[in-house]
Amino acid sequence: MKQRFIFLLIILLAFFLVSCEAGEENENSDRQESTEEEKADEQTKVKFRGIHVDVQAKEVVIRGKVKTNQYEFYYEMEQDGKKIVEETAYSVDNPNEEWESFEIMYDTPKEVKENGELVIINIYGKNIHGDKISSNYITVDFSYL
Repeated sequence: MKQRFIFLLIILLAFFLVSCEAGEENENSDRQESTEEEKADEQTKVKFRGIHVDVQAKEVVIRGKVKTNQYEFYYEMEQDGKKIVEETAYSVDNPNEEWESFEIMYDTPKEVKENGELVIINIYGKNIHGDKISSNYITVDFSYL
């Protein structure tokens, strides 16, 4: 009986050690993936400042400054959950330089004004994996036009 108990104890101890070792491997793998994602985000930088939106009867003009190490940033617009402007790239002339001014002009469709819902503009960059980073959401109200 004592031998069975010792044998069972050894089996349980071995099982426990194998389980702990597998857990450490999973934890190390998770840390490595997290570190790779952090490096990707560190490699891609995009900052915006001084964003100003001018809403006119026929168009929306978005002005501001961008500083990025990429050759483009992106914007999209939606109203009432529907995309009215699909993801569009805006080219940056001098990445890694000083702040660069940008101007985005968009003709306002009649349906957007008539809908009465707010338009949400998202201006953002992308990391090397294609994920959105540094999103800036701007709400535009066309109801007073």
